[in-house]
Amino acid sequence: MNRSSLTLAESMRKPRKRGQVLLGGRFAGSQTNKPIAISCGVLVLGLAFASNLFAAVPVDIFQDMQSGNDGVLLTPAIMNASSHGGGSTWGINGQMWVSTRNARELPGSVTVDAVIYTGKGGTRTWRFNDNNQLNYVKCTLPGRYAKITVACYYATGVTIPWVQFDSINFLEVTHGTWGVLQVETEDKGGPYLRCHSASAGSKTTYSPTHVKVTVGKPYWVNLHFDGDAGTVSGAVFDPADGFAQVGTTMVAQSTVEARVYGSIRFGRTAAHGNHPDATTQSYFDNIIIDFTNGAFPLLPSSGNH
Repeated sequence: MNRSSLTLAESMRKPRKRGQVLLGGRFAGSQTNKPIAISCGVLVLGLAFASNLFAAVPVDIFQDMQSGNDGVLLTPAIMNASSHGGGSTWGINGQMWVSTRNARELPGSVTVDAVIYTGKGGTRTWRFNDNNQLNYVKCTLPGRYAKITVACYYATGVTIPWVQFDSINFLEVTHGTWGVLQVETEDKGGPYLRCHSASAGSKTTYSPTHVKVTVGKPYWVNLHFDGDAGTVSGAVFDPADGFAQVGTTMVAQSTVEARVYGSIRFGRTAAHGNHPDATTQSYFDNIIIDFTNGAFPLLPSSGNH
């Protein structure tokens, strides 16, 4: 496992490990100047910690996926061992697997409960088959939220025509609505990503724009629910192009005053039918969730983009 976390207290007693933020060090000096050296060292330590903390993006949940061996079936034990953030648990419906394909580092550092995670050196992703409906993992949420954002790497394998597969889903939203990031291939130019929701009376809505993506390529994707405004928004960023945004921000109309609660699902999350001819696989990596601030877009920055 390669989780990049370190608290200030831990830095005083643990050696540096690969991928961790360096918050402390050894300071040499004579017996005469040792107290001054220690004082300077504490000051440098504090400044380094503060610098890293302010540079990192605060989120409530970070799933680094660095548990389990390549090819094993995902279980709640494997998923919860690699999850950071209190009040949430991970479960599964159907079958998904640990994989070493399409692994990428976080775009930048995040903090969860004042612990910094750089997301460097990860070698694991989660893989699922594109053929079966209602095949997903889910993260439970500890409360109800007017604004919430989920962001992660997503690489779709969908190539068959004329499908609408719900890939990320805010489930159990009040006022009969929902929030979905959907992959669809409704013409030969796809696959595309788009937002999907419902307005008052559960009237189905879609974003008027969609974003063309490349099969098998990991993108950093966002799905944002704003119950105060009554919208569901999505954005796609290309890590191969300095995380530049791909296309435009997608917005689907939802229901004003709706609140998200229950869980967020990842995979083939809806009952749109099995597709035995969909013989491909799709992948998720490095999931982060922000319900305290509901920041959007949610794109941790390393300072290089």
